[in-house]
Amino acid sequence: MIDLSDDFRTFQKYLRSHDSFCDLVKDLLKQFKFMGEIDYYYTLHIVREDVPDHDGLQTESTQPKKW
Repeated sequence: MIDLSDDFRTFQKYLRSHDSFCDLVKDLLKQFKFMGEIDYYYTLHIVREDVPDHDGLQTESTQPKKW
């Protein structure tokens, strides 16, 4: 997280540097290997980033080609 903050100046700028929510999720899962499918959603919600409605959220297990 420190490296990302150094590269992007703030963690928020890193989060907003992606073209889409799916791109952000793919990169989060790559950068933070300990995160699971729900962890990224909860993390983004806690830091007040826009996240899709969790009822309609399609996870990697249900839509592998999307991710």
